[in-house]
Amino acid sequence: MPIVAGWTFPVGTFGIFVTPHAVELVTVVGTVIARFREVSTIMSDYTKAFAVVVLSVLGIWGCAQGPTASASLEKIKQLEQKITRLEDDFRAATAARDQFRKKLTEAERLVADLRAEVEALRPVVAERDELRNQLKVRTAERDQVTQQFESFRKSLKELVGQMESATKPQPGVTTVSNAKNSNR
Repeated sequence: MPIVAGWTFPVGTFGIFVTPHAVELVTVVGTVIARFREVSTIMSDYTKAFAVVVLSVLGIWGCAQGPTASASLEKIKQLEQKITRLEDDFRAATAARDQFRKKLTEAERLVADLRAEVEALRPVVAERDELRNQLKVRTAERDQVTQQFESFRKSLKELVGQMESATKPQPGVTTVSNAKNSNR
């Protein structure tokens, strides 16, 4: 139990926590009250009531001061850890950004190279297309000549067939050439 200006207070009587600031103020107020008591004994009841009011106000004020130093240190430690984690995340994001920039630069260079290559190949593509068209034309001409040849060959076969049938001796008909051959 703390003793202030000759008074004994159980811990936590005037508030949940008694802070060092509150104890100092209570000590000062207790000293003032003790001196006042020496001067005036007539107002002792008023003095006691005044002391109770002052101590109550000081207790409330002490409780309103917030958490103690250890809680502040704990909070500071948590914030430092959070800052460290955020700094690490920032470094990782910066490294990733730099890698993506390098990849982008490389991709842009590759695109430029490919565009240059495409431009260089445009005449080759045009020539290829022209050769394809010429091949189609030549193939069509070949097919047409082949068809004409086949039809000409068939016509010749028919004519040869007609000639052979016209030159074959028919039974019962004697030709001059057949008669000469049989007399010999």
